[in-house]
Amino acid sequence: MSQKAKQGFVKVRMTVSSTLARAGAVIERPEDEARRLIAAGYAQPYDEGQEYAIRAELAQLADRVAALEAAVGAKAEKEQAKEK
Repeated sequence: MSQKAKQGFVKVRMTVSSTLARAGAVIERPEDEARRLIAAGYAQPYDEGQEYAIRAELAQLADRVAALEAAVGAKAEKEQAKEK
């Protein structure tokens, strides 16, 4: 048997878009290819429980973006008030 026939498949989450998949997609690849993708920074190991953590992180990021947008909007209003 060849080495490739024995190896299993591993799920990874793509961190960048490529011809394999778009960024954020979970794909299943042979172990050696998955290791190369992870080492190159194109993917990260996938954990089944990871979805909930990602959603929580996205919610936190959305809150931070909203706060930053509010701060930038307030600064722009102050600058417009100074011009008048």
